[in-house]
Amino acid sequence: MNNRYLPSITLANDVLQEIITATELEITELKKHLINTIGKVIKKLQKSRRKCYSLQ
Repeated sequence: MNNRYLPSITLANDVLQEIITATELEITELKKHLINTIGKVIKKLQKSRRKCYSLQ
């Protein structure tokens, strides 16, 4: 490989690594948000179930 391409390959690799890191961080935040939302939904379902049983 010609050495004159190495700086641009290195730069492209650095850019891709930054994109991958940002994507991984975003996925982590989305997972946290999803887990939090699922937890809230479960609590609401449990509360609704208790109300239904208390009405019987």
